[in-house]
Amino acid sequence: MALLAAFVIGGIFFTNVNVKPVKAQSTGLSGSCYSLSTSSSFGYKTTTGSKFDAAYMGLINFDTKTESLVTLVATATNGDPNYSTKPVETTSFTVSDGPITGTYKINYSQSDYLIVIPVNSGNTYLIFDPFGTTGVCQKA
Repeated sequence: MALLAAFVIGGIFFTNVNVKPVKAQSTGLSGSCYSLSTSSSFGYKTTTGSKFDAAYMGLINFDTKTESLVTLVATATNGDPNYSTKPVETTSFTVSDGPITGTYKINYSQSDYLIVIPVNSGNTYLIFDPFGTTGVCQKA
């Protein structure tokens, strides 16, 4: 009899619980993370003298909505590319919900953005952009 009462009470409880699907909110990112990423265009531009961004190291601050980057620039030569760095560039951005539940979109402009995927209990972010740059950002 006690078992039957437990099932009835449990059934009433669980049928009245309203569970909503979890979706990332654009306000869910906070603090800062250090990023390291590389471009998939690395090695594809072989015309001597052509320049392309090969890798990035930076700090993304979700509170101030700014990103400061040091960019490694590769210049193609007849042999191995020559490398140089651009001065630190700081860019502002906005944040919106990403294309997949639980992801975020960092918008620099209409066509320039990063997709951010929180992993490791939100302490690490996987990042990529539509131009083939992929990387990771670890919370500071």
